[in-house]
Amino acid sequence: MRLAIEAGTDGGSVCCFDPAALPPDFDQRSEEDPVAAIEQLAKEGRFWWRGDGDGGYLIAFYVGEDPPPEILTEAEESDDIPRFHVPGGKLVACGVEYAASDPFKGNGLTPKGGLGRFTHMGGVVEIPAGDYSLKAWICNWPKDTFARRMTALFGKDGWKRHERGKLLEKLIFFAFLFVGLVVVFATLIKSARASLGITGLLVCWFLFVAFGASLPRLFSWVKSPACAAQLKEIELQMPAFVIRLIPLTS
Repeated sequence: MRLAIEAGTDGGSVCCFDPAALPPDFDQRSEEDPVAAIEQLAKEGRFWWRGDGDGGYLIAFYVGEDPPPEILTEAEESDDIPRFHVPGGKLVACGVEYAASDPFKGNGLTPKGGLGRFTHMGGVVEIPAGDYSLKAWICNWPKDTFARRMTALFGKDGWKRHERGKLLEKLIFFAFLFVGLVVVFATLIKSARASLGITGLLVCWFLFVAFGASLPRLFSWVKSPACAAQLKEIELQMPAFVIRLIPLTS
């Protein structure tokens, strides 16, 4: 079974754990000395974490099976936990700064609101409850791997259309910002307000809001549908971290 979570961190490390495996006083212990608390849980097989700097990372989980060879050839083994506890059957992966007894609510140390507020910084997957042997790898993908895979699927023309779509996305976004600045300027500057009048200002604000509401459709329109259909699958084939979980029978 292959699962994946997109995790982000501003604390330099990502992690995974089952909240049910954490001790009842984890929040208190982590607020007093977070590194010591996490390191102790890692030794007990209740927490995995690895630092590779701030940013977003795709973490791929392979449950009961080995990762494919094409991934392992680009990977470097980093951790081996003989017995990793998942008593609740839920694995949370996120930035280490979101680790809490309830990571979706957070505690006094996490960003306020936890993952429930910052949903792009982590997520949860469900696997059978129990103990697992955990092995983790860090992947070091060559910079041109993604482009080569996209080109192999769609040819140079298809990949170029995809790249042009990304450029158009940026141009549309900056055009939206520019229009917003013009509208704000016209609203705040007295001479501009006088020239446009109330009706003119209302029309400007209406156009600005309409422009903003149409951004998702504009972004979808400029993308290459063929590339977009395969984009996620290729990303899943190029995770930053790979974690294999093999169930233990005793």
